[in-house]
Amino acid sequence: MHCSELLEEIEELRSEMYSLFRSDTVNSKLLDISQQLDDLIVRYYRRVA
Repeated sequence: MHCSELLEEIEELRSEMYSLFRSDTVNSKLLDISQQLDDLIVRYYRRVA
């Protein structure tokens, strides 16, 4: 996966996570998205470093 694709996926997950947070729906989906986002961010920084 290229850096630009990682950035797109990061932005999509960030937006989804923020929407869930704003809806006061704190559930396992929010935690799952947060973990996926963390993984993508680590993968992105490993590629650009």
